[in-house]
Amino acid sequence: MKITKISTFIVPPRWCFLKIETDEGIVGWGEPIVEGRAHSVAAAVDELSDYLVGKDPRNIEDHWTILYRGGFYRGGAIHMSALAGIDQALWDIKGKSLGVPVHQLLGGAVRNSIRVYSWIGGDRPADTAAAAKNAVARGFTAVKMNGTEELQFIDSHDKIELTLANVQAVREAVGPNIGIGVDFHGRVHKPMAKVLIKELEPYKLMFIEEPVLSENSEALKEIAHLTSTPIALGERLYSRWDFKRILSRLCGHHPARRLARRRHHRDAQDRGHGRSLRRGAGAALPARTDRAGLLPAGRCRRLQRLHPGAKPGHPLQRKQRPAGLYPRQERVRV
Repeated sequence: MKITKISTFIVPPRWCFLKIETDEGIVGWGEPIVEGRAHSVAAAVDELSDYLVGKDPRNIEDHWTILYRGGFYRGGAIHMSALAGIDQALWDIKGKSLGVPVHQLLGGAVRNSIRVYSWIGGDRPADTAAAAKNAVARGFTAVKMNGTEELQFIDSHDKIELTLANVQAVREAVGPNIGIGVDFHGRVHKPMAKVLIKELEPYKLMFIEEPVLSENSEALKEIAHLTSTPIALGERLYSRWDFKRILSRLCGHHPARRLARRRHHRDAQDRGHGRSLRRGAGAALPARTDRAGLLPAGRCRRLQRLHPGAKPGHPLQRKQRPAGLYPRQERVRV
């Protein structure tokens, strides 16, 4: 089997998909996306495609290593996201060629389904509380929200009070048994983060995500010691080399599988992150590891659990629609 063509599809407002075609008619899909940098990632895929066309797509380990180590400059959001999308598509092809779902190639499923949460925004307490109630009415057992109004920086006690009012409104709206995750996108100043973490304790949150930026490992360590609430992080870290001091999410199956085993020894839990096709590709790993927590539901309005599935390849597949159905730009490497 040989790779014959690699195409990328940029779909407004912020999505990028790639399709790898083979001479045996098997097609693999991946999502190589950094939100707001779709064209940059597509260009990176285009450059990496020079090596891949004509190669056997089933030699995934070899391809990943060469595409990562083959250049003088490596790593970073653009390179690793492009490589992750390619990695997803290659695993998709291998699963389809063998007639098995990807999680079977990773050792087999240890669960029948994976819990998912609903994203509810978080700019206004009244709006967020209503969105949380709506999500619970649709059957979700967990929600995630912004911790800062319109993504402002939290650098004063007044802003902490606004955040607490927002979280309190959601907790009162959904009751004590619904999981709530709060994402701060690294927008809390370190002195305020120490105060905020303690103030959030009464709301019994599932996790607090990125109170400070993930690369600020020393601050995260200090903050984590001040609370019993789990700290989630790593949305902007991309390889296992980024995690020498902290543990977080990885792009692609190979490094993620290795790191999942390492996290197991440190009693850390895996919570995948990503939308659309990435969520489906990411389901293969939580299905395989007993350390998995939950995944985002994305734009699926009534999806309370994601099932690994029994079809060959990834559990979610991209339907290629006629070009007139939505605006897009296509890039092709043959």
